Amino acid sequence: MVKQVLRSAVIATLMVFAPVLFAEEASSTAGAAVSDVVLITEATYSLGVNDKIEIVVFGEDDLSVERRIDSRGVIHYPLIGAIKFKGLTVQQAAEKLEDALRGDYLISPQVNVSILEYRQVFVRGEVKQPGGFPFIPGLTVGKAVALAGGFTERASRKKIDVSREQEDGVRADVTGDIKFFVQPGDVLIVNESFF
Repeated sequence: MVKQVLRSAVIATLMVFAPVLFAEEASSTAGAAVSDVVLITEATYSLGVNDKIEIVVFGEDDLSVERRIDSRGVIHYPLIGAIKFKGLTVQQAAEKLEDALRGDYLISPQVNVSILEYRQVFVRGEVKQPGGFPFIPGLTVGKAVALAGGFTERASRKKIDVSREQEDGVRADVTGDIKFFVQPGDVLIVNESFF
């Protein structure tokens, strides 16, 4: 309940203040590949460390749990133990769990996996309140900066550095503007403007 109220308050704040904070028209997503500017959805999102998921097994309340993916990319699940979910979509995770439960434990398990909390997005540099903030699908650099209290007077509003973890675990840096889509785990660095 508290999470829903907090999420609603964040969205309402963004809707009210984002147009005022970011009235300047964005230029382009220079330096970004097409795959870097796609909108993240739960169906296409790859699970990662610190994501919190809910697993529901139809008709098996004892096997329906909430878990956070640990630093090794695994969760600990009743009857099965450690199971790796890092890099899987929620559909792939559900299928993996169904396969693990089928036979020894259940005849025909029906599993649903959903994301309760994505990993945080971190905003630092020339913003008023740097820190980590909850990711919400559709989050852009501009909205993330709004969560961080907005730009300081010295902030560069046209080019923001984004450090993003790739599938191989290596971080890559791209440059985006306020319309650039953010992904969970991204680190946004708002640099100082020289003009």
